[in-house]
Amino acid sequence: MSLYNENYEFSLRNTLPANSRDLVDHLFTTYSLAEMLELWENRQSDAELLKRFKIQEKEWPLALQAAIIAKFSYIDIHKKFSAEELYYLVKSACAVLGQPLSEYSLNEVISAQQNRMPLFSAWLYKVAQMIQIRHA
Repeated sequence: MSLYNENYEFSLRNTLPANSRDLVDHLFTTYSLAEMLELWENRQSDAELLKRFKIQEKEWPLALQAAIIAKFSYIDIHKKFSAEELYYLVKSACAVLGQPLSEYSLNEVISAQQNRMPLFSAWLYKVAQMIQIRHA
C-alpha cells in the first residue's frame, strides 16, 4: 500500500518544504498517534529528527501537525469505538488544528477545513455521525 493513499489527508504535508515533508512521512510511518500527541501536548521537538531531516526548530510544529492530521485520517472508524473514544479523537484532532471544541463547534471546524483538507473534514464528519448514533 502506498503511503500516499488517496484516503489519507496529506494536504498540510504537501504545503511544506521538501525536508519537512520527509519528516512528516517519517513521523506518519514510524510514530503512533499517541506518541505524536504526546510530543504535541508537551510542545517537544526531537533534536535527532531535526538534525537528521535538516529541519529548523520553528518548522517542527507544522510538520508534527501535518503528521498528526494524516494519522487521524488513517484511523478507520468502526463500530467497536465507544462514543467516549470517538469524542476523544475529535477533541484531540480539533485541538491539534488550533480549533478546540471549547471555542468552536464541530460544525465550524468541519466547515473551516472543508476546502483546505477535504479528506480530514469527511473523516471528522463521519466520526461526528458515529457519535450521534452512539447517543441515539
